[in-house]
Amino acid sequence: MPRVLKKRLANIKFKVRVVAAQLPELFIPGEKKIQNLGDIEVDPLLGKGCLELVQKLTRYMQRMKSNFMSDDGRCVDYRALRESVLFDEYKKASRHLREADLSELTDSERKAFFLNVYNILTLHGMAAHSRIPASPLEVRGFWRRMCYDIGGLVYSLDDIEHGLLRGNKAHGGKVPFKKADDPRRVFCQDVDPRIHFALVCGAKSCPAIGVFTPGNVDRALDLAAENYVQQEITVRVVKRTIDLPRIFSWYGEDFGDTKEDVIDWCAQYMSKEQLSALEILDYISTEPIELNFTDYNWRLNALPSKQSFDVSSAASKARRKTLSDTTVHPSIDEDDDDIAPGKGKVHMRSFSDTALVKGASPMLRQPSIDTHHEFIEEDDHDDTP
Repeated sequence: MPRVLKKRLANIKFKVRVVAAQLPELFIPGEKKIQNLGDIEVDPLLGKGCLELVQKLTRYMQRMKSNFMSDDGRCVDYRALRESVLFDEYKKASRHLREADLSELTDSERKAFFLNVYNILTLHGMAAHSRIPASPLEVRGFWRRMCYDIGGLVYSLDDIEHGLLRGNKAHGGKVPFKKADDPRRVFCQDVDPRIHFALVCGAKSCPAIGVFTPGNVDRALDLAAENYVQQEITVRVVKRTIDLPRIFSWYGEDFGDTKEDVIDWCAQYMSKEQLSALEILDYISTEPIELNFTDYNWRLNALPSKQSFDVSSAASKARRKTLSDTTVHPSIDEDDDDIAPGKGKVHMRSFSDTALVKGASPMLRQPSIDTHHEFIEEDDHDDTP
């Protein structure tokens, strides 16, 4: 069987499996899965204050990133994480969130806390699942059902993202905190578009996982936006198009009211090469610039390991790093262009194409795509994060 046909068939099977996993959710509302239930153990090193708890959970996040993630923060060894002593310790520590008083935190402390909690809840939910899925879409209602009890109130991933961090904006036609007297509304923040480059939903196309503190949250969000824009946005001079990740389609209103607003927002984080390409577009013609939203790769952001490692062993760490280093991004044959499923087609250009401008010269960088080159596109629907 030809290679391209095999890849097409693999993608069809993957999408059928995802749809099959989601079908029951259309008819039966899923129950909330609160991940931090259980007895709260006394921790003599943990004070009563919410900030101390936040700092401790942040340290757990840093240790997880150091031991179980690729160097660039975009892939996770979920199996090794699930079997680790560190994960067991974290699960016990997360129960203290039920005693947290978020009113003790400042706005910047809450923002850093919400970002970290979203990402660590994603890791927790994936690692604790009975079977590590091939995609977060395989876990029915993952973002609606995966929750933490924080201060006696239940917050799902959707509640944290769309309720707390996006100012209680509707998503999929639903407002997270609909009732005016919902006590969680007190902690809602004005939308900051940069959060979309810091929140990790478990998919390959998600940004890198970062660890945020009150002192670095603003600068860290700038860096996250800069890295994502420069790696994932392509300006095509000849075609007069800009390729944008589908995040800019799903959450376009967060970046501006018009197409020009979105371009202007992105421009502040673009590289010199990208900005030069934009200037050329403006100079050579007054024709409008078209935005092309690229397919989203919904495969799980898992390290390509087939075994779990004892991360306390130096030899195991070396083996894990070797696996991480093999996650390279080689050039793509033109024939592979045809295997990207979905309505929108991803157009791959060769490095010699001077009309393609990403964050650096095409001759000096490799494309930010995954070695499998299997894109799973999902249009706007309730189950996207």
